[in-house]
Amino acid sequence: MSFLAPLLPVAGMALGGLLGGGGKKAPQVNFTPPGFAAGGLLANFSGNGYNVTPTSQRSDLVGNIANTFGTQANDINTLRQQFGPGFSQLRQAQLNQINSNRNSAIGSLQQNLQNRRVLGSSFAQDAINRTAAQYDQQQQQVIAQTYLQELAANQQLIQQQYSAARGQFQTGLDELNLEAGVASDLTTKATSSLSSAAETQAKLDAQNAAGTGKFFGGLGQMAGSALGSSTFTGGLSSLFGGGASSMGSIGGMASALGAIF
Repeated sequence: MSFLAPLLPVAGMALGGLLGGGGKKAPQVNFTPPGFAAGGLLANFSGNGYNVTPTSQRSDLVGNIANTFGTQANDINTLRQQFGPGFSQLRQAQLNQINSNRNSAIGSLQQNLQNRRVLGSSFAQDAINRTAAQYDQQQQQVIAQTYLQELAANQQLIQQQYSAARGQFQTGLDELNLEAGVASDLTTKATSSLSSAAETQAKLDAQNAAGTGKFFGGLGQMAGSALGSSTFTGGLSSLFGGGASSMGSIGGMASALGAIF
């Protein structure tokens, strides 16, 4: 017994180191979600999600598009000022033409009446008044008609102006939504991949632990059976002069250790 006691721990450590048991760990699953650079977008994984940023070239292009909408809105606003209800150039041109026709018609009538030597008569004045009234009526019709045209044109231009102004801000918002959508999609996929990697690592750790325990359990049982056999104990008794009962006790203890493992 005094000879075997120091040898058994040494033999166990040697076998453990030789056959891969003991403190060795399962292979580690190292997975880092990849980044990318495409379409003027840069993405890298940091912490628990992706960071997506535009390149300077993409930012310049988006900014130029937004500024184009702003310029369009300003141009439409300048054009809209020419169609203010009651003050449009279309109305003024038609009224100027009516006034020119009125002056020409009344002038011709007065000249005709003068040639007939009745210019100062009530008949002549009545003729002049009727002619002027006809042009006054035309003038009122033009004012009413052009007001509706001016109002419709002004409303349409207002819609176009604010649509262009909105496009200036919408361009930037669309860019932010695009970047957020890309980051969200990549983060979701990365989370799934990281979860799969963690599950694989857990399985490897469990298999490694189960394999180590099974190996040393079987080794202990084999050692216990060998130490407990009558042939082995008898041989040891003959060699070392010990009693068979003592060696049998040692074999029983070894078998018990084997059962524990």
